[in-house]
Amino acid sequence: MGRKKFWTDERLDELTEMGTKVSVETIAKHFGVTVKTIKRTASNYGISIAYHKKVWTKEEEAYVRRWAGRMSRATMAKKLGRSLASLSYHACYVLDVSLRLRKK
Repeated sequence: MGRKKFWTDERLDELTEMGTKVSVETIAKHFGVTVKTIKRTASNYGISIAYHKKVWTKEEEAYVRRWAGRMSRATMAKKLGRSLASLSYHACYVLDVSLRLRKK
């Protein structure tokens, strides 16, 4: 029996979607592979990857954890100088934090 193919159509679609929204490092962490693997795969399949230079700091991550559920996404993104997509993805997939506002 052969090995299962890692880069399924679903994973390639996910890579395509993430490629323009988050850093290569974040994508690699999400898939559990190296940055080199992500870059090579994107190149092989003709997928555009935005090589973001703005890495999330520990202070930004702490801010997101502290205010998640208590501050709107738009306000938080503006205060951090991040896009809504970047904030939402990083909170959900990297920090495993929900940004849904809690009722008072």
